Order: sequence, then C-alpha cells, then structure tokens
Amino acid sequence: MRMTRKEMLDDYNISLLKDLFHNLLPTTGSAEKYGRGIILGSVVTFMALGDTFEDAIKKVIKHFPKGYRKECIPPSWEDMF
Repeated sequence: MRMTRKEMLDDYNISLLKDLFHNLLPTTGSAEKYGRGIILGSVVTFMALGDTFEDAIKKVIKHFPKGYRKECIPPSWEDMF
C-alpha cells in the first residue's frame, strides 16, 4: 500500500528529529546548551503546529535516544522528563 504524502512527511520529519536528538548523547561532544536549544526548539515547533505543551513534550521524549544527557534538559522542565 502506498504511503500518503502526510505519512511520508511524518516519516521524514521523525527521521530528522531522531538525527537531531543524536546530539543529546554524551559521545557527540555537543554542548549542553546546544542540547537544550534542540529540545526547546522541538517543543516549540510542535506547539506551533497545534499541540499543547504537554503533548509536545511527550512527542519529544518519545524520540530521545537511550543514554541522553539529562544536563540537556532545560532546568525548569526537569520534572517532566
């Protein structure tokens, strides 16, 4: 069965998100502030597309890599992760 355009875009965007979240791993050498920016930008983007803050956080967490650095979580959001 062929994928719809929306399904193709969703798959593509999830792949981009997972690639981006790879920077949250300790082995990448990325700065913690960069990781915070990735998380913040991802949540804000989902909210701009109509998600509530809580739903956006859930979507973002769903795609975090195993072993992500907790230091990358914005301090005021730590209790949500």
